[in-house]
Amino acid sequence: MDYIEACCELPPLDRPSYCEESDQWDLWFAETSKDNCPWAYSVIQEQEMVCLGFDTQEEANETFNKCMEEYYKTEGDETNEENDS
Repeated sequence: MDYIEACCELPPLDRPSYCEESDQWDLWFAETSKDNCPWAYSVIQEQEMVCLGFDTQEEANETFNKCMEEYYKTEGDETNEENDS
């Protein structure tokens, strides 16, 4: 989760999908913006999407669910801040 929080925008772009070629479950994210992660842009300036591979569907789904929980928690916090202004 640390890598996802540091380098990826939430929510994931889609639910985990199985890749026959790699025999893994893939979870795709948009790369975080330069403002949120400037070191990533100095290393990999052209990367726009990030794919994380998982050995099992269960592991991929658990990560997906954690990401969605974090996304809705963050979105809820931002909504509350806007309503307070």
